[in-house]
Amino acid sequence: EGKWTAHESQNITNMKETVTGTGQTNRKLEAYVLPDKNLMNSTTNMIEFEIDNAKYYVTGKQIAEAVQKYYTIGDGKGTAAASTYKDFTTLEAGKHYIINLSVGKKSIDRITAAIIEWETVNSDDAIAKNTHSDFTFADNNSKYTKNDAAKFNLYRAAKPADDYISGIEDKNYDWKGTYGEAASKNWDETNNVWKTEWFWENNLTYYHFRAIGDADNTSNTPSITITPDASNGDYFAITSGMLSGSSYKDYVWGAPFKPYSGQLTYSKTTGFDNETGTGTSTSHQISQALAATESTINMLLFHVTSQITVNVYTTDGAEKVNLNEDGAKKTTVEILKFLPNGKVLVGNGLVTANENTRTESAFMSDGSFVAKNGSTNDGVIGFKYGIVPQSLKWGEGAFAGTIGLRITTPDGNQYLVKDLSTCTATVVPTNLAVHYNDATTAGMKVINEWYPGYKYTYNIAIKKTGVERITAAVVGWEEVIGDLGTIDLEN
Repeated sequence: EGKWTAHESQNITNMKETVTGTGQTNRKLEAYVLPDKNLMNSTTNMIEFEIDNAKYYVTGKQIAEAVQKYYTIGDGKGTAAASTYKDFTTLEAGKHYIINLSVGKKSIDRITAAIIEWETVNSDDAIAKNTHSDFTFADNNSKYTKNDAAKFNLYRAAKPADDYISGIEDKNYDWKGTYGEAASKNWDETNNVWKTEWFWENNLTYYHFRAIGDADNTSNTPSITITPDASNGDYFAITSGMLSGSSYKDYVWGAPFKPYSGQLTYSKTTGFDNETGTGTSTSHQISQALAATESTINMLLFHVTSQITVNVYTTDGAEKVNLNEDGAKKTTVEILKFLPNGKVLVGNGLVTANENTRTESAFMSDGSFVAKNGSTNDGVIGFKYGIVPQSLKWGEGAFAGTIGLRITTPDGNQYLVKDLSTCTATVVPTNLAVHYNDATTAGMKVINEWYPGYKYTYNIAIKKTGVERITAAVVGWEEVIGDLGTIDLEN
């Protein structure tokens, strides 16, 4: 009886090939291997082959498990318990091992293994795939599920690799590309994930995945249209308006993000990617383009507009203003001199306002009258407007301007807040940090810009001689609390 006591292993670079069949090609590849190899302990790739620019791998452990599974179940010709192969782990001398691979476009759909002797040993099916990369993404555990299908669509842009992608070390951060048509998606109840008809074409292609939608949409048809732009990057248009009954939508944008702690940061130049550094020291918040993977692709979605709420109160006593409706006359609020339209880059979520057209004024949705309650005076609250994120001031000298508010009361008087850009507040971000400049008062920030993902609330007190005071707060998505101070009527 012979026994291997020592040997030096070498890789088999090519196997003997025999081709048979018409219409469907069968390839038989053969090679001699040394015995005593423990396959169950081998998680490295034992077999590698290439088809249509995709590389496929099979590990030793997969082969061993396929054999064990079959003989645990039984082959229909004898009992499983009687088989010596239900605990198979190691290659033996004197046996002929056959592995049958059925290959699909996306991956290896099925792998069956058989050890044919000189004696016959069979195996159950196992699976091997061309998905070689594992990724970890940020996940806030708040997911769009089956009932949220109308709220977003999934898109992707393909990026070619210079060579076979074997892992995550080759990182592509080129967001520009053609994001194409939305995927058909279906909710997987068992695994609580979305599935699409997409597949990785081969191991020479990366993909950037993005989500775009309208958080209030209930229709089954896509609500957002992507505009191709090869020079600057594909984008989708956004517009301002009342929260309901207008062309405004609660636009959302999302991508796979790298794990992070604290808050993500929005940049006015690189959007939600917040690219910093140069060269090899460049850092990104958004994950690189993804190679073929079985990792769950978690995507974080952000609101990409701002929402404005104005609450108008009066004072008490002789200077009190009647804010309640007087017949057809009611208190109204207008936003003055703002940019109504903008766009969002699909690649990094950067939001920019279109500076070509500035709206002189637009009415906010109606508020509701509330009577004096304790220390809170009469008021009309809940004037709302969805708006494209933008700076509250622009230009210099004769070309300078600021965004403001105009309040008209039932008695016909108008109260102007000409400049909202001087408002100061405390800013305590919860999910998304932005770069507000420090005010002269310690701990306060100058709210001179409306950022995506923020809801801004302005509480304004007026009296017969003018605006008594105005305070600002950002609530809902993020929180900012502050006070603009007293503004006289002539201001």
